[in-house]
Amino acid sequence: EDGIEALDVLGKTSFDLILLDVMMPNLDGFETLKRIKEQEEFLYTPVIMISALDELSSVIRCIEFGAEDYLPKPYNSTLLRARVGACLERKAWVDKHLELIDKLEVSQKVIDSEIKNSELQLDLLKEKYQGVVDVQPLVDAFARMNSSLVGQKRQIAETLQEVQIKISRTKVSAQVRTIISNPQFSSLNDRAKAMRARRKQHDQQALGGPSGTMEDS
Repeated sequence: EDGIEALDVLGKTSFDLILLDVMMPNLDGFETLKRIKEQEEFLYTPVIMISALDELSSVIRCIEFGAEDYLPKPYNSTLLRARVGACLERKAWVDKHLELIDKLEVSQKVIDSEIKNSELQLDLLKEKYQGVVDVQPLVDAFARMNSSLVGQKRQIAETLQEVQIKISRTKVSAQVRTIISNPQFSSLNDRAKAMRARRKQHDQQALGGPSGTMEDS
């Protein structure tokens, strides 16, 4: 019925996707969306805004607050199903990569532990056998092992960064498509093209002067 009820339901049940109206009593869709996206557990949950407001500014505001998509009322049911399907496909892709991030972060912690343990064992060997036996071969072996572990950790960090960038790009691409598919954006784009064409024509005439006009005629 309103945004407050929506937040209450979200606090009790998990969802793969949220359809949210903009015009609601007590707490409107803009503020509800903002509060949803302030919670880390809903950061990657797609939200599709649905509203009778078909202003480009409303679409952009929803995107700024973290909405995945926007549909004006009255909406076409086939188009809605298509948007829902596309959002769920992206969410499945994001979930898969978030799972990969969790595994990579666990691997980093394991490697950190192994490096610390290796360094500790090396210190114990030096303390126990220094001056008794030649521990240099062991020192060199531990150094090589540590170097390998550090290299693995660096690769994992790079992979983590790449995955996070991919997730961000996927979300941004979807949001950009939502904005440019808005009829008002298309109208603005057409007007901008027409203005550029008129300016170009004016500049060409200014450069060509009277003689250019005669040749054209």
